[in-house]
Amino acid sequence: MPENLYPPDHITEMADLTRRSVQAAFSSLGLEIPELVVAEPGQTGHIYDNFAYQEWSFRPMTKAMRADEARWWLLRELGHAGFASEVVREHHAYSSFDEQRPSGQPGEPHYRSSDQ
Repeated sequence: MPENLYPPDHITEMADLTRRSVQAAFSSLGLEIPELVVAEPGQTGHIYDNFAYQEWSFRPMTKAMRADEARWWLLRELGHAGFASEVVREHHAYSSFDEQRPSGQPGEPHYRSSDQ
């Protein structure tokens, strides 16, 4: 939730404290750790508000592009370790999507068992 985020100034302070600690620990190696910059989406920096960045990156997308992104995310999540992927593997299933329907609506997800 965005209201639960630390303010940018606090994040900058935490990043600077971390940078100084890493710099002190590895200074004997001659490494210079650059300052980490908090930035808004589209600006040059190192630390971004993930919620704002997600909204910014989705802004230019069409409905179809957002649906494709959601399908990619869902299929990726089903393939990672976790409860959903355990159920998929337990049932020897794989997930796929129908092609776009003639009306332009995204296809429905289908789950098939490899035993079928």
